[in-house]
Amino acid sequence: MTPDFKPSDVMFTTIPPLMDTMKNVESEGFAALMVETCKEMGDKWKSLEPRDIGTTIRKLLDAKQEPWHSLNTNPFFRPDIHRMIKGGFAEWAAEEGGPVQFTNKGYEALRKYVRKDK
Repeated sequence: MTPDFKPSDVMFTTIPPLMDTMKNVESEGFAALMVETCKEMGDKWKSLEPRDIGTTIRKLLDAKQEPWHSLNTNPFFRPDIHRMIKGGFAEWAAEEGGPVQFTNKGYEALRKYVRKDK
């Protein structure tokens, strides 16, 4: 299922982003990085290669974009794809370690932070 909202419609209004959507900050942090990467790659939902997410992280940090710049120095902020997958919010598109994508459960969790005009 493709949701009826775009990655750019997901607002990061809490620090850390997406708080109280996926039961743990590690999953929510990784989900927020996936959203940022989808924004960077044409503002469309898609399967993401780990290197694409890494490139987005480097761009965000190089630009000193908040909240990422501050979170990078926070020893308690540890985004974790495996916890996100275990919680059912994402899945490997093919084999483990390859492209990752949101599940329907993941999209529904993001809905809490979608702009209200959507």
